Order: sequence, then structure tokens, then C-alpha cells
Amino acid sequence: YRHLYRTGDSIAAYERTLELQPDHCSALTNLGNAIKDQGRISEALECYRRAHAIQHDHMNSIENVLSTMHYSTECSLREIYEEHVKWDRTFAAPLRDTWRPFENDRSADRRVRVGLYSNNLGNHPVGHFVRAAFEALNREQFNVVVYSSRVTLDAERERFKSLADEWYDIVMLSPQQLSEQIRSDRIDVLIDLSGRLMGGQPLMLASKPAPILINWIGYTGTLGLSAVDYIIADDYTLPPGAEKNYPEKIIRIPPTYQINDYIARYLPPMAHRKSVGLPQDK
Repeated sequence: YRHLYRTGDSIAAYERTLELQPDHCSALTNLGNAIKDQGRISEALECYRRAHAIQHDHMNSIENVLSTMHYSTECSLREIYEEHVKWDRTFAAPLRDTWRPFENDRSADRRVRVGLYSNNLGNHPVGHFVRAAFEALNREQFNVVVYSSRVTLDAERERFKSLADEWYDIVMLSPQQLSEQIRSDRIDVLIDLSGRLMGGQPLMLASKPAPILINWIGYTGTLGLSAVDYIIADDYTLPPGAEKNYPEKIIRIPPTYQINDYIARYLPPMAHRKSVGLPQDK
């Protein structure tokens, strides 16, 4: 129902499931997702927290708490920071024992190997936000390696693919497998464009697969990960004075951290159901 944009039916189905099985974590999480679609942020957070209380290792529920806090007018930056750091202590700290020295070539005259991880390099806002920067990179100085978990095939994805020096479709890899591939590819700087949103790989980042890790565009708040070195921001996404709520070092790009695609081809407005002879959605 939710993927058909029948949010009301979706909510009713999850609520019925929970009547039959009140401790069903996935139903609680999906109910939170549907309620969030309606802008009911506080209720969505309650669903996610209930799911997490029932099953403490239910990763989806706690990830949803962290990402959804950014939409809440009731959550302060400090509270968001503290919850993210708590995740780092709980789930990421055990991975620090797996950190190993890097064997990257330290020659000064070689191209820097820059990796980008995303599931949105295509016809997606993130893709439009970064494409101009992607195209402007000096290829005499940088070797661009893309790790894409995008399953949607579109013309914009193919354009990104044509611009990459190396492109890997990694949707089937686990966080550990992806981390090992990035390490074996000897990436110098890994830029994460997904954060904790759909397709994000915080456990991969927590394993420190590259010497320098940067959070940019996909997740405007802190990742709270001790493994991540920098966040790229501007004065709008990270107001001056808020630095204490970010464990990352901050790279500010004035006036905006978005290098938008200024030649994007915009799609026509979506047709209304009535205009094509379909009944109105409930």
C-alpha cells in the first residue's frame, strides 16, 4: 500500500497486525514510516522507539530514530548529537578492533583516489546536487571511484557512470564486504553521500575503510561516528556556534555546500489520477 501511495490503507494494515501481535518490530517500524509520510513526526518516533525497546538490536528502528529526529521541532541539536554518539558507542565501538594500517601508495606524484558511496547517483536530488562537482573534478589530480547501491537504472545514472574512472555496483555486498573492497581498492578519501538514510552504510563507515572519511550532502546532520573525519556544510545546514554538536571536523563551503546541477532537465508535472481516468486515491 505504501509504495502505491495508499498511506491510509498502509497504516490500517500495520495497526491490524499490531492488534494481533503487539511486539511485531517490523510492523511498528513500517507503521512509523507510514505515519512519518503524513508528517506526524512525534508519533513516528514513538513507533521506532517502541520497536527498539522490544528488540534492542533491531537496526532499522534505531536508524529511523536517528534520521527522523532531524525532522522534529521537539529535538534539539544536542539531543540529536547525543543519540548519534550513543549509537557509535553501542554498534561502532566493537569495530575499532578491526581497524588496520592502510597500505596506500604515499607517492606525491600520483592521483589521489577519491571514492564516493551512494545509492542516489542518478535521477535523484542527491545526484543533481553533486553532478556539477563530479564533472569539475580535475582528473589529472583525482581518480574517481564510485560504489553505487542504486538499483534504479536511468539515463542520469549512466551519465554518472561514464564520468567515473571506476564504477562498482555493490548492492549485494554486506557492510563488511564493502569495507574490505574499499580498503583493497586503496581509496585515499571516501565521501559518503547517503548517511543514515535509505541505502546508508554506517557500519561500513564505522569499520574505517579509508584513511579519510567525509560526510556530504545525503545526511546534513552529524553521523556521530568516531571513524568519520569531516562533514562538509554551510552556515545554513550547520549554523555558526553549533560546532559542539558535531564530532566531525567541519569543512564550510560558502555560501552553500550544494553545487547544484545548473543544466538539469526537469520532468513535467505528474499527471493527476483523474486526468488519466483513474479513481482518486483514498
